[in-house]
Amino acid sequence: MHSVLGDHREAHMFCAQAVVFNQEIGDGHAEAGAWDSLGRAHHCLGEYAQAGAVTCADARSREGVYREIRSVRRYADSRHG
Repeated sequence: MHSVLGDHREAHMFCAQAVVFNQEIGDGHAEAGAWDSLGRAHHCLGEYAQAGAVTCADARSREGVYREIRSVRRYADSRHG
């Protein structure tokens, strides 16, 4: 929301906190979204190298979520297949 309102520094601060919080509670989906928002905040601040690095972290986080989903689906298939 802060980024939409043009306060990209404030958005950066809250997004960074959200990444850490979601890592601590193990919510990979929310973590991936926080990484995405953090990357957008960096981009809006003209910090393109950091935005690129955050985009890579976002991709790794999302891959973890997708890997977990595939694992659960395989397990469910093996139980009901």
